[in-house]
Amino acid sequence: MIRVKHLTALIIAVLLLICCLSSCDDSSNSVMMVADFNISKDEYLYFWNNHRKAHPDADSEVIKKLCESSLKEAYSLWKLANDNGYKFSDDDNKKVDEYLSQALDMYGGEEAFNEALSKANMTESVFTEEMKRQTLEISLRNYMMDEKSAIIKSDDKTVEEDISKNFYRIIQIYIANDEGESIEENKELSQSVFKQLSDGASFEELSAKYNEDEAQPQEGYCFTYGQMLKEIEDNTLRLDIGEISPVFESEGGYHIIKRLEITKEYRDKNFETLRYYYQCRIFNEKRETTAENMEIKYLSSYNDLTLK
Repeated sequence: MIRVKHLTALIIAVLLLICCLSSCDDSSNSVMMVADFNISKDEYLYFWNNHRKAHPDADSEVIKKLCESSLKEAYSLWKLANDNGYKFSDDDNKKVDEYLSQALDMYGGEEAFNEALSKANMTESVFTEEMKRQTLEISLRNYMMDEKSAIIKSDDKTVEEDISKNFYRIIQIYIANDEGESIEENKELSQSVFKQLSDGASFEELSAKYNEDEAQPQEGYCFTYGQMLKEIEDNTLRLDIGEISPVFESEGGYHIIKRLEITKEYRDKNFETLRYYYQCRIFNEKRETTAENMEIKYLSSYNDLTLK
């Protein structure tokens, strides 16, 4: 259930999900600019077509705004790299080449690979730039977290203070709406479990019996902002230590959570993991701030696009 914002090398996911792209800086083929970065026709159409697919009933202005938001998020990485003195390295380029080789091998050759790209509204150049962005995100985050750069301050004292203010620990009972199951029956079961808890039953015992979140650690989850499903985070923030939430629903099923104390013993045992979570949050906050402050400029060539 935890959703730490890290990247994956799974090429299939890149092809099927709406991703953020990196710097296709070809001014001769540009239709708009995000800050100082040129956005190519192919790149913009990739965003437009996938947002249109995800929101078929939305009007064109809504799709346009979604594209702007996605592009800002994508190019915030390059802006953040420039602002903090990070340059795309030879090692980064080697990783991109490896991703492309893996993709070709996965699809059994260039013809099948290009067919998969077409289905995802991608071109090979756009796919390559996505691989560059993924590589940049990992390298830039590590660079900003490194003690030598000290861009993200993460000494023990700073992290300890942040844990006390911005971290939460929970255990949950999750009943998943798996394919073929009755959603109504799952809802009734989760409500029955909540009633048992209200009548004094042990949360831990009922969790062992009913919880379907196989990834949940024995000591529960400990997280900071932006790492968990929004529904879990929102409900956690409403609880005091020891309190239990009512049943709430997410896209995948029904949840009941209990907020736990972050004891000194737990913090010390998991300190390096919590430090990493803290660093990821600060990195994401810097990226989000950068994205918010980036300006959009449409070029005259934008009007020549055929947008459905």
